[in-house]
Amino acid sequence: MRKLLLLAIIVLATSAFTDQEIRGEFQKFVRKYHKKYSSLKEYTKRLHIFTSNIKRLEKKNHATQGITKFMDLTPNEFKAKYLTSDYKRADKKVKKPIKFQRRVNAPDEYNWVTEGGVNPPKDPGDCDAGYALACTSQMEGAAFAKHKDQFQLSAQVILDCDVSNN
Repeated sequence: MRKLLLLAIIVLATSAFTDQEIRGEFQKFVRKYHKKYSSLKEYTKRLHIFTSNIKRLEKKNHATQGITKFMDLTPNEFKAKYLTSDYKRADKKVKKPIKFQRRVNAPDEYNWVTEGGVNPPKDPGDCDAGYALACTSQMEGAAFAKHKDQFQLSAQVILDCDVSNN
């Protein structure tokens, strides 16, 4: 019995967060990421998931990213919401590779970030709009290459043209 009590004390002492600290971190999380829950039951459920995620990260010592906006999602919810796998593969016909000829003396290295050609990353939020963000990033890069000026294009314009609702 004494050994069991001693073990319980050691486990509690080595835990990085107490329940009260986790509740405080959850309240900060809700404010920071503007989380809104439809009921007390939903709030309690998300607090429980948040707690489980914190403890899982502590146990695996993977807390390098800190608390992210996804901490109130289960791994399955995250996968279903953010990791799409229902895309259609393009026909994989092997095509003859294009041969490019070097026509200019280009430098061996060119850092687009230090030259100002890379905009900050955009957060798609809950929208599955990776294609629109990729398109606008590509066009921003091409515009910078031509004009040596940074442009911020809106992925929302592309999304507004998607009349198929998917």
